[in-house]
Amino acid sequence: MNWKKANALIEQCENVVRLPTAAPRQVKNNTSVAQRGPKRELREETAHLFDYQFPSTREAEKIVGTLQSLQRSPELVLLEEILNRLPVEQRKDIAESLNLRKIAGGCQAIEQAAAIAHCKALNVGQKNDIDRAFKRFDENRT
Repeated sequence: MNWKKANALIEQCENVVRLPTAAPRQVKNNTSVAQRGPKRELREETAHLFDYQFPSTREAEKIVGTLQSLQRSPELVLLEEILNRLPVEQRKDIAESLNLRKIAGGCQAIEQAAAIAHCKALNVGQKNDIDRAFKRFDENRT
């Protein structure tokens, strides 16, 4: 339905009130059909120049790299079991605390503990990112 017909219908209805903040005319769409084709071609032409990954994917790959480089020690196994028994909110608090210690210049043990704690306090999207990163890591290793 075009804008003029919509305005005519609105004016005919008694129970519809035009708000004073309403746009006086239809807003133009800057992405027209003619522009979509060249944009798509540009993306396809430049896709080989770099492998763009979303920030969440890059973070997941860092965590997976850290987890894959772990030497399983009794301390890390104990940390994992303790985190499994804690409520989600406490897991998140521990993960944040370890991340702050890691940022402040922590050692490799803190980085590993932070990676494990982070993996125990994930939402659904982060779990999917971690799963995909593990699959990519396994594919690159073989």
